Amino acid sequence: MDGATGIDSPTRQIAAWISAIDTAPLSPRAERCARHALLDWTGVTIAAADDPLVDRLVATAVEDGETGNAGLVGRGEMLTPAFAALTNGAASHALDYDDINRRMRGHPTVAVLPALLSITGAGEFRVGELLDALAAGVELACVLGEMMGDSHYNHGFHNTGTIGTIAAAAGAARLMRLDTLQTETALGLAATQAAGLKAMFGSMAKPLHAGKAAMNGLLAARWAKAGVTATEQALECEQGFGQVLSHDFTPKTIRPNSDAPFGIEQNIFKYHAACYYVHSALEAVSELAQEHRFEPGDIEDIEIGLMPELHKVCDIVEPATGLEVKFSIRHMVALQLCGWETSDPSIYTEDVARAPEVIALRSRIRVVQEDFVSRMTTRVTVSCAGNQTHKKTLDVGVPADDLDRQEDRLVNKFSALTNPRLGSERSQSLCRAMLSTPCDAPASTLTHLLFGD
Repeated sequence: MDGATGIDSPTRQIAAWISAIDTAPLSPRAERCARHALLDWTGVTIAAADDPLVDRLVATAVEDGETGNAGLVGRGEMLTPAFAALTNGAASHALDYDDINRRMRGHPTVAVLPALLSITGAGEFRVGELLDALAAGVELACVLGEMMGDSHYNHGFHNTGTIGTIAAAAGAARLMRLDTLQTETALGLAATQAAGLKAMFGSMAKPLHAGKAAMNGLLAARWAKAGVTATEQALECEQGFGQVLSHDFTPKTIRPNSDAPFGIEQNIFKYHAACYYVHSALEAVSELAQEHRFEPGDIEDIEIGLMPELHKVCDIVEPATGLEVKFSIRHMVALQLCGWETSDPSIYTEDVARAPEVIALRSRIRVVQEDFVSRMTTRVTVSCAGNQTHKKTLDVGVPADDLDRQEDRLVNKFSALTNPRLGSERSQSLCRAMLSTPCDAPASTLTHLLFGD
């Protein structure tokens, strides 16, 4: 997967890179990171298989006659490929516990992988091809995230829904072995379908962004293969994706340095089941509490410094539902300090939003605007009785250097998410398969475990 050069149009250069299926394979590190993304995605999707959103999506699809031959993770129903991609994508983002990528400014795997899994059910592919296509889709998500700059996200677009749609199309085109012109068309067909508003955070519509990205990206690739046309150079052309949806769109090439790390190596995994912009604050107060041994009753005031543009993302002052709790940095910090297990997806209910001891501590938490180099940086100042003040500034949004440690943490997370549904033995078997099935094995080796026979 070496970078193509000498092509003026970014859209065409990206399409040429995506379609160059005979280029160099993933590096061993990138392949391992792709397996980590696959494992984490599987765990969070299984855990959300019975989420109310998923139940409603499946019921609607079945009612509308969308039954087919594509499987759903953790469920027995079979849907058409497009609706399976929609449902699996929405399920994998329902807990807000899936991976992110700073370059994309969003969640890459939940948009790309469900589209690929709907394709592998319709043909014989190898595990290595699946991992390669996932990495290709994530690579496109990263470079397009950089092209769109901050203004796209700050204006109110949810990159997982917008950029994720085009990334899903790229991954699907790679797996389907579309040629350069077909791939460029697929990118255009995806670009014109891309949508997702940050106003939907805290509601079922947010995970629906991931599902629609997977569905629309898959359809874009299939339509391109069938001969549906689209405007060329859709990413950079006048009134195209970049100009319309960003004030600082800057064309770039994909992988100009073929020796650079792949984008999928820069994925970051969650260990709290909530918006990632609250994670630095959670880790900071946890470390402060351990270092200084204070209890909730000792706290007189907490001040949280947060980037100005994030106040509309993760500062719901008085959350009323479990989904809203995930986007309330005040409530999440209070939960952490009151001893709730924020890594457990099952705690996010209306009851936890109304928990008296949490609300009492939340009332002593203030969020202020503060500028940092990284939007994931947070400063926490805890003032306790006796004029004791404790401060910590933290940024947890840094990709792991130690993949062994990352794998250990992901295996533990996977077990916690899947053991209650699958049992320990089946969970461990699935985990091993995701991490160690040879690249030359049929992808059906994995899909049979995910979807059954």
